[in-house]
Amino acid sequence: MSSLLRLTAEELTSDLTHALSVLSNLIPSLVRVLPPSSYPLFGLLRLRALLLTPPEKPGALQECIASYALAYAGAEETHPPGHPTLAIILAEWGKTLSMELPDGAGGVSKQDVMKRLMEAVVVLRKAYTACERGFGPGGGIVGKEVEGLIRGCEGEIGLMRYAQ
Repeated sequence: MSSLLRLTAEELTSDLTHALSVLSNLIPSLVRVLPPSSYPLFGLLRLRALLLTPPEKPGALQECIASYALAYAGAEETHPPGHPTLAIILAEWGKTLSMELPDGAGGVSKQDVMKRLMEAVVVLRKAYTACERGFGPGGGIVGKEVEGLIRGCEGEIGLMRYAQ
């Protein structure tokens, strides 16, 4: 049994790469015929987003953001308002929007980065509100983390505006 649990880093990376490849081929086919709230698409969207975090290739960030957007749309259909799952998906989505682009993603303008950061602030504010509904006043630990991300994004936007 313990030999099954011993994976080398190379084997784990290979398995993750294979899983991501399978998901990247499977999800577009499922999206054409199933709503994002359906089983198994909802879970697969979240899994793909998690496997893409942190993004290592230039296109991976956009794939990750798109997966979170679809997962949130699906969660809204299946979970009641105020459910903590909505808060978590929004927080993950907002955090992903605030990430720097991976190396090799040249040609991105400051306006594009600022636009993504402003979108992150909108999603994170929505996440904070969802945290307060799902976890109570203050939003719990997740709410505190989201507040910090909001401040960081707003500070970065301020610095970018000042540098223009």
